Amino acid sequence: MGTRILHCGKNITNYNLCIREKVAGFLQRGAVTNDTLYLAVHVNNVTYCGAKGVLGEITEQRPWDDAELYKHCLRLKDIEYCKPFDLKILSKVGGKYWQLKYIQGSKTIVDEEAIKLLETTFNSKRVDKLFEFIQPVQEEETDEGETEADKEITKKVGDTKFLEEGLKEVPDAKVNIMWTFLTINFFNETSPIRGLETLVNENFYSLFTEFPENKTFLIPHNRLFLTKGLKQNGNILPGIRSIPDALLIVL
Repeated sequence: MGTRILHCGKNITNYNLCIREKVAGFLQRGAVTNDTLYLAVHVNNVTYCGAKGVLGEITEQRPWDDAELYKHCLRLKDIEYCKPFDLKILSKVGGKYWQLKYIQGSKTIVDEEAIKLLETTFNSKRVDKLFEFIQPVQEEETDEGETEADKEITKKVGDTKFLEEGLKEVPDAKVNIMWTFLTINFFNETSPIRGLETLVNENFYSLFTEFPENKTFLIPHNRLFLTKGLKQNGNILPGIRSIPDALLIVL
């Protein structure tokens, strides 16, 4: 059983739907039954948490207007409410890159101090009824599922120093472009920070959900595998023979 934060961006409508319909939608797989889930939403430049619950079984229910974005959905049970509090309190234990550590991609939080801080803060502000934020018309469905942590890193994607420092502090927080509609300028294919090949290989199963992980085998970092190419009149056709970025074996 893990602890996660599900950030609904600025989409208050989706935040309220998660709670009212008792379902949580994720842009990638990873969350599992019995995980504790804190729900967050960005209002007036502040990221608030106002509810939490426990993840149940996988469901096909997707009540949101942008339902096609959510690849992995689970029921939400044992929902509790609190007076909304600013999640920036996590910077007390997570430092400058707290969003990358605890929010990006709804990852499992492994920092026990952060988990304890979330729990004690929530309990101290517990209430019986959900505080419902009002969705500003001008901000209706503008984020397309992008979390504040994603925006924080993608808006500074041109700042190499920021990326290098962030990855030293949070090694697993690679530049995440899977659900954003921003243009990312890559250095080259193989750069560990802004390399297209690296990002695609590491996030393959989230990007290409038609290939189930239990029926395929992905071999990344395989640039030793040179393709044979096709010959015409005894010569290999130009542009055909190459080194693939990865090999995917389908069982």
